[in-house]
Amino acid sequence: YRIELGEIENQLLKQENIKEAVVVDREDKQGNKYLCAYIACDKKMTIPQLRTSLSKELPDYMVPVYFMKIEKMPLTPNGKLDRKALPEPDGDINAGVEYAEPRNEIEEKLVKVWTEVLGVERIGIDDDFFTLGGDSIKAIQVCTRLSRYNLKITVSELFANPIIRELSINVKQEDKQINQTIIEGKLELTAIQRWFFERKFINMHHWNQSFMMYSKEGFDEKVIEKVFSKI
Repeated sequence: YRIELGEIENQLLKQENIKEAVVVDREDKQGNKYLCAYIACDKKMTIPQLRTSLSKELPDYMVPVYFMKIEKMPLTPNGKLDRKALPEPDGDINAGVEYAEPRNEIEEKLVKVWTEVLGVERIGIDDDFFTLGGDSIKAIQVCTRLSRYNLKITVSELFANPIIRELSINVKQEDKQINQTIIEGKLELTAIQRWFFERKFINMHHWNQSFMMYSKEGFDEKVIEKVFSKI
């Protein structure tokens, strides 16, 4: 997506009571980028109202994840905005929703997983997944991590119910019992194993499966080594 920070700032300055506004793109510990808006305003403003107002003028991906209220913008000795002096978010997205604690074990697990995936502290059951910075990739991560607790939820269910209070109703309990007893008997060859032995290779103890990859720009050897080390 093409994101115009200046356009977001202009829309913020159109809001009543906002004197100054600056939007910067930051990166979290997981390497995910997000937008953070710094606003200086005369009167108390509620973040949900501000989000709603911006959503009417901007696409969802241009609505900042974090909103931080500051008294005035930090300036350099030359009178220009000192972006390095802008405070980093502390994990509280300030969604403007009154905190509501989990009511049961499933909601506790949902809060725990959301906190891990979104990197946001003090998540309540009335917070919105997408308001907290969630997206389709993070939704998949949530579903995967929930399986560790034998809980099952689909991405489509999360999209349809982005608030924990509603989502928890759709969570299903899985009873995974892995058989640890010794299994004895004849094991048939798989299809690929049968194919292998039918070929009657000369060196039966050795087999390579190779691929040729081509890139017009070439490959960075150090990057390839790093990737394979990770794998």
